[in-house]
Amino acid sequence: MVFPEAYRTWIEAVYKDEPWGDEPDQINERYEEFITNFSVSRYKALQMIHTAANPMPDTDETVTLKRLFN
Repeated sequence: MVFPEAYRTWIEAVYKDEPWGDEPDQINERYEEFITNFSVSRYKALQMIHTAANPMPDTDETVTLKRLFN
């Protein structure tokens, strides 16, 4: 899909990584909650990948991390 150049500014504003700065507090709070949950989910997924690659880890670090995030 090709958009006319006139829409480029609108599209980039919607998908930029930085906050807009004029959002209501509730929106900012929900965004922070989303980012936190996303980060935790991503970390757990990476742990599962690591565990799948090394199915019998026996290091203290792995045991500690499993206790923290399970």
